[in-house]
Amino acid sequence: AKLASVTDTTSTSLSGALEIPSVVSSGGNSYKVYSISNNAFSSCKTLTSITIPGGVMSIGSSVFNGCTGLQAFYGPGNSYYTIDDNRALLVDGGTTLLAYAPANTEPSYTIPKGVTSIREYVFQNCSNLTSITIPEGVTEIGRYVFEGCSSLTKVEIPEGVTSIGEQAFSGCSGLTSISLPKILTSIGNNAFRDCSGLTSITIPERVTSIDFSAFYGCTSLASVIFSGGGKITSIQEYTFYDCSSLAEFTIPETVTSIGSYAFAGCTSLSSINIPSKLTKFGAGAFRTCPKIESFTGAGNTYYRIDDNRALIIDNGRTLYAYAAANTEESYVIPSTITKIEDFSFYECAYLRSITIADNVTSIGNDAFYNCKALTTVTFGTAGKLTSIGEYAFDGCSSLTDLVLPSGLKTINSAAFQSCTNLKSLTIPSTVKNIYSSALYSCNSLRTIVIESGSSLSNSFSILGLSGNWYKNGSKVTKFSGAGTYTKR
Repeated sequence: AKLASVTDTTSTSLSGALEIPSVVSSGGNSYKVYSISNNAFSSCKTLTSITIPGGVMSIGSSVFNGCTGLQAFYGPGNSYYTIDDNRALLVDGGTTLLAYAPANTEPSYTIPKGVTSIREYVFQNCSNLTSITIPEGVTEIGRYVFEGCSSLTKVEIPEGVTSIGEQAFSGCSGLTSISLPKILTSIGNNAFRDCSGLTSITIPERVTSIDFSAFYGCTSLASVIFSGGGKITSIQEYTFYDCSSLAEFTIPETVTSIGSYAFAGCTSLSSINIPSKLTKFGAGAFRTCPKIESFTGAGNTYYRIDDNRALIIDNGRTLYAYAAANTEESYVIPSTITKIEDFSFYECAYLRSITIADNVTSIGNDAFYNCKALTTVTFGTAGKLTSIGEYAFDGCSSLTDLVLPSGLKTINSAAFQSCTNLKSLTIPSTVKNIYSSALYSCNSLRTIVIESGSSLSNSFSILGLSGNWYKNGSKVTKFSGAGTYTKR
């Protein structure tokens, strides 16, 4: 007999109970349905059941992805496929779990013995599933396998599993704890993202790789323990982003790099120890960590810690981060510093006075963002500072008078936005560019002095300045070079 395959339906309107025929006719010929191709019924959200004929000997990948209303599978089975309890479709002689009916109402499922492979997406968005038991013989939890199983509270993973794939448990908000097998070596990106109920995790000793965003948004996660001290060499970007219950964290001594925003949003984190082998930081690793009181670490040729409160990298040239909850009210930036990194003093609640070293050439984006207590900024006099980044002093609501240093060339967007008590500002003639909203919501600003030699011509509205402004008694709507501009 001639053979036929069920291909991509190209329609998501199929609904109700669907029975795939065992034989189809076309052009006077009969064809035995032998296979179901990749994505054949993908996103048919209103399908409630599928009956598979006994002649099917091949079923592709992602065939039932997004069939959120699917309650049951039916079919006689054969040497290639079987159906377990009308809710799980197994192929390859029962060794591969290919699909599970996401709308099935049974709360628990034990994957049959003999299964060694679980395909991607199998239990995705099975919102009724509360408990799953995985048999011995399975060595990998693949991509998206349990993503969105929001009611899942219990997972039994066998000791033979060595890897957990991308987004494998993402969105499993009902999980409060999970035991990882001792021989596990890798955790994929976003593997436990938004597991908002997860309170603790122990990383097995053999794990050498935790990919980016692995625990992103685990807002209840209060304890992370690395067995045997840990063997990972990097904490990648966003790994613990927004883990707002994490108060203590010991970075393994094997870690050599910490990625961008790795601990950003860890609002309970009070101290951090930097390992001695560390040689790389990404941007904003400790942004929005308002309770960090101190940094500790032995230091090396890449980094050192100044007075337990400032983390300095690049062989003493870059001020990377300052402990936001340190109670010292003033800080003098060391003379070796040439760059103040993005987010470095982000929301430092107690900082009232900062002295910028002579060698500093740039102040990064958000560098002093929301430092509400900051009243005094003393700039170096060597003329080396050329750039103030976007949002650099945004929200510094205690600043009242500011004299920017000669040599400065660029004031970037929103640099002084929401400095609501700023009354006077002096801009040197060397400034060539001031970008949009640089002075937005500076509603107390009454005097702007542009020093002699300036050719600035920015529109007040673009800079975010409101009200009526005057120069030499005449109303103006933009800068016209040097002079004193006043608001009435």
